[in-house]
Amino acid sequence: MGNSYKIRSLIDRMRQVSDVLVKHDPEGLIKLGAPSDEYESEAVDIANALTSNIPATPERCTAICKDIWIASFSAVRSDFDKKLAHRVNEKMNWEPIAAEISEIFKREKPE
Repeated sequence: MGNSYKIRSLIDRMRQVSDVLVKHDPEGLIKLGAPSDEYESEAVDIANALTSNIPATPERCTAICKDIWIASFSAVRSDFDKKLAHRVNEKMNWEPIAAEISEIFKREKPE
């Protein structure tokens, strides 16, 4: 399959991941009026991290989501805020989000 198919497939998966993040709204930002593309950069990072030959298990998706969330949402915070962000992240229920994302990547992968 050609590169254009692979690129379209990756873009489609990024959109699907973004839709899952908006649906679950882990930070509650959509409910506060944030635009629907609020989690787009995280969706891109998650999709890129999962485009490998390593199976996208729910456990792996959970770990990736947690890592990306900490990197994204604690980037410009003080040390205290970063510690708080880590604690909040650990208490987030990533399992339903990760399960949906895992299903996206279980579908047929382009060769």
